[in-house]
Amino acid sequence: MNSKVAKTFIFSIAGLALILLGMILVKPLLQDYREAHRYDFYLDTHDGPISLKSFQGKAIALYFGYMYCPDVCPTSLSKMTEALQTLSKEDQDKVQGIFVSVDPDRDTLKLIKDYARYFHDNYIGATSQSKEYLHDLVKRYGGSFKKVTLEGSDMGYSVNHTSDIYFFNKEGKFSGKVPHLSRQEDIIKALKKAL
Repeated sequence: MNSKVAKTFIFSIAGLALILLGMILVKPLLQDYREAHRYDFYLDTHDGPISLKSFQGKAIALYFGYMYCPDVCPTSLSKMTEALQTLSKEDQDKVQGIFVSVDPDRDTLKLIKDYARYFHDNYIGATSQSKEYLHDLVKRYGGSFKKVTLEGSDMGYSVNHTSDIYFFNKEGKFSGKVPHLSRQEDIIKALKKAL
């Protein structure tokens, strides 16, 4: 092999190695960016707008539901509260619970605030007046919701919705989710993992 061919070969190998190294270094950054986009939110509360970044330094337990939900939402929020109360007061203060209403037509910001705090002082209520944004957000989290008309009911409609609790660590990174019917031990484990 002559020296010109050898140099070309070496430069080709070096170039390929640099490309591979670049891909190895960039891949985690791309994954972080995708995850940040998937789970970030911009919502309204009675006390002002919030985003995922608003809670840096706290673990987050986030739940999508609505105030008129007869059983699933209160049960999930109660189970979340019971799990939180198994932690020390110091650890409880490191957790932010967020109840996101998917029914902004009925659930006003003041009502959502009071509803969330009924379950625990560390919970806040939030929503968006944009139903398109709420649908996009819930879909990005892997869930869904749909208004269902209730003929002959004073409520008028209910909202069918997925009922997972989503957990984020203190850096705002998704750390897991537990479904509505999970055992209490699983919720406690998810909380501790987020801390």
